[in-house]
This record gives sequence, structure tokens and C-alpha cells, in this order.
Amino acid sequence: NFPVTSGAIGPSLVGSADVFAVKLSGDLKQLSYSSYMGGHSDDIGRIIAIGSNGSFYIGGSTESADWPLVNPVLGSYRGAKDGMIAKLSQAQCQPSLSRSSQTFSAGGGTGSVGVTAQAGCSWSAVSNAGWISVTSGRTGSGNGTVNYSVASNTGTTSRTGTITIAGQTFSVSQSGTTSQCAYTISPTSKSFTASGGSGQITVTAGNGCGWAATTGAAWIKIVSGGSGSGNGTVGYSVNENATGSSRTGKITIAGKVFTINQGASTNAVQ
Repeated sequence: NFPVTSGAIGPSLVGSADVFAVKLSGDLKQLSYSSYMGGHSDDIGRIIAIGSNGSFYIGGSTESADWPLVNPVLGSYRGAKDGMIAKLSQAQCQPSLSRSSQTFSAGGGTGSVGVTAQAGCSWSAVSNAGWISVTSGRTGSGNGTVNYSVASNTGTTSRTGTITIAGQTFSVSQSGTTSQCAYTISPTSKSFTASGGSGQITVTAGNGCGWAATTGAAWIKIVSGGSGSGNGTVGYSVNENATGSSRTGKITIAGKVFTINQGASTNAVQ
């Protein structure tokens, strides 16, 4: 019952002892590749090395006359126990991105990147800039989508950040705001009972001044007005709080913070 991944060259145990190779994701939580390798007798792996391109190099000994051969130095089994060396190349695990970059105005916004990969090929997405947040698709296997949000740039200087997706660099460029762009929001906070609810935030900005609304709290949803230019309104909803503890979250709009306070449930089990 040794786990093997899709596309493994050795999907099952053949001899009484087989060589095996395993590759884990960078966070050690996912099986990227796993395979048996061997013939119908005893095969022992003694050393392993990893190439710069992610290939496996395995050395050891074999007692199998049917040890699998590809471009061999010796083309046949010579004795009771032969030395062997093998290279495993996981060519099928070469994810590609649907695009390599995206440009945003000073107001920010949201975007997505498609990941194309063979089944069983795991990958992850990590933002390398504090103003870029990966909102979904932080890890995946096979085909998938990475969604991200870009905060408003309230400075006058443009900026560039990156997201590392499946080992590849996705670039995000954002322009700076013009000096006349000033933003205000009203109100700046609101309190809710444990049952939750909804509300609106008024955004005041000059013509052509872009903005975006983001939240890092899973229990707060932006339901309308996620981005805009000039004056506008952001609609949001607050989920029910079924816990026995009050909580605080925020919505950020053009660098302005709207605070949401929610009371605890009186029916929560303590």
C-alpha cells in the first residue's frame, strides 16, 4: 500500500524489494511524486541525488535480470548482483501560467492567474509583497486558479511586486496616485450583534482617483463596489458570529480603515 502518484513509472511492487523515489512539496504537506522502480528480484537503493532541474539520480544494486533499462551503459544483467544507476525525470510536472504579469491603477483591485499542470503535480502560490494578497488558490494540484488582491497605492510612486506560483514569477505593477487624489470614507466603523448583517461605506474621492476595497477577515464579504474611481459606495455583509467571543475586522479602502465590531453569541457552548 505504498502511495504512488499519477504517472509513476512503477505503479506497484514487482519484486520482493523495490527501489522507491518520493518528492514532497516545499511545505512538506503534499506528495508531488512517488514511484516504485525495479524488476522481479531484489533491488536496493543506496544513494540519491537531486539535479538542478528536479530530476532524481539513484544508485544502488540489483538482482533483477529485468531491471528497466533506458540508454544503458551495460545492456544486460551480468551476475548475482549488479550495480545500477538511474535518472528519473518528472517531465510531466512543469506547470505553466496563463499570464506572466498584470498592471493595476493606483486604486488597486483583484486578479487571477490560471495554472496548467498534469494531474498529481502539486504547486503553491506565495506573495512577495505586503500590498499583494493571495486570496485563494494558495496550494493546488493539477490545473487550478490563483486569485489575488492588490491594495490601493496612496503614494505618488509606482511600484512592482511579485507572486511566486509553481516556482515561477508573476509580476504585478501598480501606478502611483496623482498628488490631487485624496480619499475619505464615511462612516469609519460600525458595530453588529452576533446575528450579523450588512452595511454600506461612502467613498469620497476626486475624479479619476481609483480605489479598491479589501478585507482580510473571512466573515466579512465585499458584496458590491469592490473597486471604483471617484465617488462611490462599498457594500458589505457580516456573517453570524456563532462563537462565545466578540471579534473585530476591517475593510481597507484607499488606505482608509473601516472597522467592524461584532458581539459574541449568547447561545455558544462554553
